[in-house]
Amino acid sequence: MPTGDTEGSAQIIRAILFDLDGVLIDARRWHFDALNEALAAHGHPPIAEFHKYDGLPTRVKLEMLGIPESERAAISADKQRATLRLIHARAEPNIVHQACLARLRVDGYRIGICSNAVRATVYASMWRTGLAKLVDLVLSNDEVTHTKPDPEIYHKALACLRLRPTEALVVEDNDVGVRAAEAAGIPVLRVYGVMGVSYQSVMRRVREAERAVA
Repeated sequence: MPTGDTEGSAQIIRAILFDLDGVLIDARRWHFDALNEALAAHGHPPIAEFHKYDGLPTRVKLEMLGIPESERAAISADKQRATLRLIHARAEPNIVHQACLARLRVDGYRIGICSNAVRATVYASMWRTGLAKLVDLVLSNDEVTHTKPDPEIYHKALACLRLRPTEALVVEDNDVGVRAAEAAGIPVLRVYGVMGVSYQSVMRRVREAERAVA
């Protein structure tokens, strides 16, 4: 059972579910760089409206761009290779995030990663940043039928951890993820970049969420 400082409130939240890109790894632009590289290789113009597509999986981006279905698999594969190359070149440990997850685990919270990225990208990011050993559950878009903003990934996380929605907290950085968490009935900590994630910021939101249902 979690033992963190909750200022006397009943212990309700038992797990913290983190999005990955833009929350624990500053890779949002890497995904766009990789996709634009793949698009250019197939003769398509680059994405310019970053925020319009932020947080969505490659499959959805390609659909929104009107890319012919016959080209999508090849573009996705090229994008994935480019993304992995960028992760291995640019990703590095963040001591604040490592300390955050480690301290949450010491307090008794279970840690989950729930990402719209593909499994290979998620695991590569986690190993490169040293977070893999601090996580209890990992869900990518390979584990769900409907990606965020659909709440399926968060419903699945709750089922895996055998928790009710009020027993978890989601940490997200964009509207797509926030909508998914809220649709699942889970309280959310909205951050605006990786610098917003720390043990203190997570615990402040935990206390708020617990007071709200006390």
